[in-house]
Amino acid sequence: MPDPHASVISPSFDVLRLVATTTLSLLLVVCGSSALADTRVGVFAGTGAGADMVRTVVRIESERAKTNPLWPAYWQFGVGYWRVPERIGSRTDLYEASFTQIYRFARPLNGSTAWYVEAGLGAHLLSRTVNNQHATLPNAFQFGSHIGAGLAFGPQRQFELGIAAQHLSNARIKQPNRGINFVQLFVSWRIAD
Repeated sequence: MPDPHASVISPSFDVLRLVATTTLSLLLVVCGSSALADTRVGVFAGTGAGADMVRTVVRIESERAKTNPLWPAYWQFGVGYWRVPERIGSRTDLYEASFTQIYRFARPLNGSTAWYVEAGLGAHLLSRTVNNQHATLPNAFQFGSHIGAGLAFGPQRQFELGIAAQHLSNARIKQPNRGINFVQLFVSWRIAD
């Protein structure tokens, strides 16, 4: 019997789903990047509550944040794929679409490297509900929040590598609402200046 807690980010991971979500994110960028300032694509990979997830994102820099520190630094659009344990010991697929406002504080370490901390708040639409021994998401609409930190590096700091903690729940719209927590690694690269 397969281990219900085995990581999906392994050789058994469905590469076709990852390629499909990445392709959709890149199409979003191609359709709208010509008039954008700092546009990045990225990938989150994480685990938590017996579930594994991968999310591809497009991050668009907010020009207004440069003059107003209370304005989000980035607008993030994402699509993702999760493998979630079921009560009977098997695993099931779940897909998500998300929109997140990213607030960021960054400081340079040297000319080509900077560290950052960030926080995000957004909305997630899931393809199905979750109800198992680890997590309960009783409706498809969820709020997501995260905190993270990382490094921006390379020529003009075009690459980023970070770690984040994310919580999703429905803010008690429907009960029970235990939510789900993920620990995630994140990598991104700039595709437009």
